[in-house]
Amino acid sequence: MYSEEKAKYKRDVLERIELKDKELNDYLLSLQLDEINLDKSVDELKLPEMLLERSAAFNAQPDAFPDLLDKLQRVGRCAIEADHKLDDLHNRLKAIESPDLRSDAGFKAIEKELERISDHHMKARTNNTQLQRAIAAHSENLRVLAMPLSELNRRISGPVVKPSETAEGAQLKRMLDKTEEMRKQRKHLIDTLSQDLDHDDI
Repeated sequence: MYSEEKAKYKRDVLERIELKDKELNDYLLSLQLDEINLDKSVDELKLPEMLLERSAAFNAQPDAFPDLLDKLQRVGRCAIEADHKLDDLHNRLKAIESPDLRSDAGFKAIEKELERISDHHMKARTNNTQLQRAIAAHSENLRVLAMPLSELNRRISGPVVKPSETAEGAQLKRMLDKTEEMRKQRKHLIDTLSQDLDHDDI
């Protein structure tokens, strides 16, 4: 009778401990703590693959960004020159006062073509201005992207620091260490209880 009660008591205790262990393990799994390495420096963290590809492309063409800026400057100078030439042509056509010439089919064709070219030029200037603004807005990002990989990593990651050395990381590490300590204590308690019950032959 005593042996049966003792076995029942042991079984009941072990079942309750197993249930609590499962609850704790399920909770820890939901936190995905296995994906966190608190002792891994931030500079060792892997950058996204797409960022690495773009960085490699920029580093393969180190003159790409300066060349782009140079071409934009040349386009800007050409646009100014085109402005002057178109204004000059418009002024020359306006200076013609002869009704016969102004009513001539050739004159009208030239006037129409000049308007078409002027309209096309204005659209091109607008596009060029928008492109220059976009590049100016992202110029710093493009310069960072063109940095050597090690420098890019430092620039993005910031100062080298281990998560465990931050206040939050240290607190999380203490909690995990305490959890592990409690697991060991519980296992020791179970082992001791089992041994005591097994050796209890009253």
